[in-house]
Amino acid sequence: MKRVNFIMIFIASLGFDEKFILRSIMSKGLNPSDKIILFLSKPIDDRSLKAFRNIENLVKKAYPLLDIKRYEIEVSDFFNAVSKIYDILRNEIIGGDIIINLSGGQRILILEVLAALKLLSIDAKIEIETEDSSYIVEFPLKIFGELKLDRDDIEILSTISDGKTFSQIASEVKLSKTTVWRRLKHLEKEGYIYKENKKYKLTSFGNIFSKIVGK
Repeated sequence: MKRVNFIMIFIASLGFDEKFILRSIMSKGLNPSDKIILFLSKPIDDRSLKAFRNIENLVKKAYPLLDIKRYEIEVSDFFNAVSKIYDILRNEIIGGDIIINLSGGQRILILEVLAALKLLSIDAKIEIETEDSSYIVEFPLKIFGELKLDRDDIEILSTISDGKTFSQIASEVKLSKTTVWRRLKHLEKEGYIYKENKKYKLTSFGNIFSKIVGK
């Protein structure tokens, strides 16, 4: 289904094979106003350059004006590489829905892109496709960040296991119903919980932190 009303900013590390990036892009669809940012290791290998050109040719055939950029990163100096990637992304990421694919490229380049994204403190998901293309793993970038939950959040989160209603949660915590309602909305917005059939349940992300705060 074609997306409307927002710009996609697609960020990826690119190695010798363009298939991971093309599959990800095509699965989401493209709009002419979208932006594609690809990071390649420097000195650039001919196979990486060929992969980039294949992506560029296919994308430009459908959307000649779509913004697609290639940045070559000297990966041997980790901190300089992270600094450069940070500066690039800080200028490139302005509005839009951010998609990050780290399925290709050298391991050190992937770590450098990840470190730069962490420093930017953006809210985005990372996707990684397995080498045999059997499945894709997605996880929020904020999992690498600090645990930003206050005492009320922690108290509520620690009571939710296999699913509880608002009334059940409110009866178990020592908080006003107004506070419980407000914090549930916050936890839902941040991706820790979701609501289904009048019950609040932990997301996979929330389940990890419920174990941490439950210790």
